[in-house]
Amino acid sequence: MDKDKNNPVTENQPEPPAPQRMPKGFAVTYIGIFVALLIIPTIIWGALMIACRFSPELYETISPPTNESQGMAGKKYAEFPTTFNIKTYTAEIEAWYNDHVPFRSLIYNSYGDIKATVEQPYEKTIRPALLQLFHGGSSSGSIELPEETIEDIFGDNTEEDTSEEETLPDFDNEETGDENCEHEYDAGVLEVDPTCTDWGVMKYSCTKCSHVYREYTAKASHDYETLTDTFDLVQCGSKYERLSKCKVCGHEDTESGIKQHKNHRKLKIVKASYTTYGYVLASCKYCGGEYRTDIKAKLQDTSFAMESYRSDVVIEGRHQWLYYLGDNSMSYYQGTNLLSDAEMEYYTSILDQLDKLCREKGKTLQIAIWPNKEQVYPEYYLGADVINEYKRVERFVDYVRENSDVKIIYPLAELTAAKPYWDVYYKFDTHWNMAGGFIGYQALMESLGFETTNLYQLPLWEFDRNAGDLISLGNLNGAYYTGAVDYTISYKPEITVDSYYGGDGAGDIRHTTASDATYDCNFVMLADSYRCFQLQLFERDFSDCYLCHRSQVNEKMTHDAIKNADIIVISAVERYDYDTINTALEIIKILSQD
Repeated sequence: MDKDKNNPVTENQPEPPAPQRMPKGFAVTYIGIFVALLIIPTIIWGALMIACRFSPELYETISPPTNESQGMAGKKYAEFPTTFNIKTYTAEIEAWYNDHVPFRSLIYNSYGDIKATVEQPYEKTIRPALLQLFHGGSSSGSIELPEETIEDIFGDNTEEDTSEEETLPDFDNEETGDENCEHEYDAGVLEVDPTCTDWGVMKYSCTKCSHVYREYTAKASHDYETLTDTFDLVQCGSKYERLSKCKVCGHEDTESGIKQHKNHRKLKIVKASYTTYGYVLASCKYCGGEYRTDIKAKLQDTSFAMESYRSDVVIEGRHQWLYYLGDNSMSYYQGTNLLSDAEMEYYTSILDQLDKLCREKGKTLQIAIWPNKEQVYPEYYLGADVINEYKRVERFVDYVRENSDVKIIYPLAELTAAKPYWDVYYKFDTHWNMAGGFIGYQALMESLGFETTNLYQLPLWEFDRNAGDLISLGNLNGAYYTGAVDYTISYKPEITVDSYYGGDGAGDIRHTTASDATYDCNFVMLADSYRCFQLQLFERDFSDCYLCHRSQVNEKMTHDAIKNADIIVISAVERYDYDTINTALEIIKILSQD
């Protein structure tokens, strides 16, 4: 018999052993245990659910809320199918069971607790020790302070002294004395006393001859008494006025300026580290607010570190900073998703069309794109390296500015300049915090041509805010994630909002009116959840303020607000930049209906 060279067989090769069958009794037991593991928890769960009808406290114990239902994505559990479709019914049943599996909450939360319990000691103790042993620890470099400061960008709001010194007229002196004398004069005597309305006269005599000359002296200062003074009535960062009147001549003087903080005492001294700039935290004598002085450069950690994916949309960077990976965020950071020239031209044409339509109807259009968190805090990001420094949104904003009259902002420089003074994004969240929202708001106001307010001069207080949507999306135990901050900011408290409609959530329509607002105009903003951190700012500056999510552009209330608007703002966080174009197309349809 010919033998296959590739699969040689020898005559002496033993026969393979016959397969061994599992004993029947063991097989039945094995299958029974497997079925019991599937059925018994369901039976127990069903009994507990019946018991929970009589004891709601029991339900909270056996089914505590999970982080997954609280995340940014707004997860919605599958419902039991009520109609039969032969192609999808089994999948719908499976989805329902996966979301309602017995003891799901306990299993899900226990997994997160075990994961955090194992990982945290490694991250906080073992990893730093290994880095020190094999890589010499962290770099001793530093992140220098931004070249532009908050004062450079928004100004310090102090009134410059524009008064000029009064030019004294020449005195008409008569020629006296010896013409050949090299005159040497005495110290002079005051011949005519100056008043607040007339110059004085000084007389100087030569000590060698009879020569005399005279010159005018400056007028005396007015003897003012204060008539009205709002300095003590306004908060820091607000404008005060002081009206005074001279007791002698009745001259009135009006002084105005921005009330500045006055150092009261040092609250603490913070040394520069890898997570914070160095600073002195001081309290203000006037408002009691807190502000940072004597800012020092932050240290930079360049030691070896691996990215740590906490879910398919969450990555943990250095020092526990969490970042969002969804919606193509990494490509925005790397600069790999650049728009082509043709795309930028097309998108700009849409914005330009809307801008011209708004101008024809007496409206102002403003586009605002807010930076993703990793663009402002790249020092903690481990997800990827930057490929193109000149990235998608920066390129597009520059293109729009160069090729149209559309007002558009991308306040990356402003937020970067603010970092030494405040955290501007949440450590464990996708969003900016109240300080970041305020900086973005001031960039918007500046672009619209309105007066800006320097956050540094306002009453502000810091507090811990350790929660965050990224903790939920990553199914992380929040007890292990601390060190995040937010701020309470007092902005124009003297302005009263007369009426409210709606809430302050991401999906809420909010409409407010304020008769004594700074600007008497109808303001409309179509945005995303980033606007929730600016609500109390807009509604104190604009007498009629309508804010909603971009997806609500076709609500009737939104249609009416857009048609009545004096200012229309379309904004989006960077990863949703394309939605500004989609929203612009919808508004073009609305305004074209008139």
